[in-house]
Amino acid sequence: MPGITLLNQKCNQYGLDTISTGNLIAFAMEATERGLLKPGIKWGDAEAMVRLVDEMIEGKGLGHYLAKGLVAVAKEIGGEEFAVHIKGQEVPLHEPRGKKSMGISYATSPRGATHMETVHDSQFEVDNSTPDIGVKVGVPGASWKNKPGYCKIYEDLCSFSNSLIICAFTSSIRIERGGFYAPGMVRELVNLLTGMNIDAQEMLRIGERNYVIRRLMTAKDGYTTDDDDLPPRLKEPLKKGVLDGEEIPDKTLREMISEYYRLRGFNKYGPTDRKLAELGLEDLKGHLPK
Repeated sequence: MPGITLLNQKCNQYGLDTISTGNLIAFAMEATERGLLKPGIKWGDAEAMVRLVDEMIEGKGLGHYLAKGLVAVAKEIGGEEFAVHIKGQEVPLHEPRGKKSMGISYATSPRGATHMETVHDSQFEVDNSTPDIGVKVGVPGASWKNKPGYCKIYEDLCSFSNSLIICAFTSSIRIERGGFYAPGMVRELVNLLTGMNIDAQEMLRIGERNYVIRRLMTAKDGYTTDDDDLPPRLKEPLKKGVLDGEEIPDKTLREMISEYYRLRGFNKYGPTDRKLAELGLEDLKGHLPK
């Protein structure tokens, strides 16, 4: 634990993302065990982990090599099957097999794997968590029920909050806690500050417009639904704990993603012209393949 604490401190001081750095070090450890990385780093060697982080910044030794990034290193030495990333973005340690809506968001997000694109499933396991935006029936995290729709709704909610440039911990990530209902309070503050009259549905519409524009940008860079997936490691059955045996079959994931895109009004390439017109974004029509 002291080593992990020091690593967290160093990453913050150096400006390194702890999620990406942690994933990279974990990959290096497994690659070492499999004989792909020599000299490598042994599992649990805290001193070596701290040294690696320093070397990434100083441009020395193994750390300098690993600083190429997870995708580049895996492609060079092998091990792409256990390089845990989506669209080049390392995956946060929020378990998609236990949070199915989060799994859909991981797979489809324009910016790759991110836990900040939507609300965690645990927030809407109870009934009436956010009735004003259409979520009245609680669903267990590991269930697929209603998850494509809930994923879209909460992505739009988070997109609205992100556009305000306010802390996620006080806006959308903590939906309800002891009578404190963040989305409603945020809307009230926006209305008081701007003189606008944003209701729950307009809030989601603003968030959806933001999300659609980001997806349009990545679609223009060549990303399609063919790039939407979860890493093999995160589909395998879990072997212990409360989620023992839980897995994500490819067929089920594809079905959930297809339903998610149907609800979003997207085709293989991104938002359709009809969806853009519906959101008042007519000037962005015609930029993607049909």
